[in-house]
Amino acid sequence: MNVRNSYKVKHKYLKVNRSNMITYKSNQYSASAEYCGKTVEVQVYDQKQHV
Repeated sequence: MNVRNSYKVKHKYLKVNRSNMITYKSNQYSASAEYCGKTVEVQVYDQKQHV
């Protein structure tokens, strides 16, 4: 089990576009269709993103 240290986690709020993608640092990542048009919280830790 990987427990993330809360002080190392960066929180970003990004909007999911019409193609169900979010953009972070010039890269695109897919999101579930249910989030289309919504703002989601993205947690960045050790160069990994968690939506």
